[in-house]
Amino acid sequence: MSSDRVESNIPAIFSKYIRDCNPLLWLKFVRLLGVSNNDIASLISAGDRFGDHEMKYRMLEKWKSIVGLKRDDEYSYYLKKTLDEVNTRNPHDIIYDYHRLNDNIRFARAAYKFIDKHSSVWTQVMHRLLHEADIKNITDMYH
Repeated sequence: MSSDRVESNIPAIFSKYIRDCNPLLWLKFVRLLGVSNNDIASLISAGDRFGDHEMKYRMLEKWKSIVGLKRDDEYSYYLKKTLDEVNTRNPHDIIYDYHRLNDNIRFARAAYKFIDKHSSVWTQVMHRLLHEADIKNITDMYH
């Protein structure tokens, strides 16, 4: 009896891109994949419970649920194409969707005030996770 079932290699594929993506460019990477800022924010806030690698893996799982059922090679193709785009862009060439960022303005204001007043550890985390232009935009808006 032969089986036509093909085992998924998604864990290895996701781990490869988690490893290969510059940590400073990770949020750009998942945004370009199409993961919403709300989903990113909720996964970042939950990330304290399960660590950085698992947080990134869950972001890719969220992306996978957005694009729907595909073959492993199709997922790999989209991830590679997006990572190549992130790696070839000059930070000044990246166009941020500030309209989408402004949808989260109350969250950003509350987060920035908390970070600014309460914890240097949170400041370090946000500087690690956010792009410099996003940090400057938030700083300019709320100071």
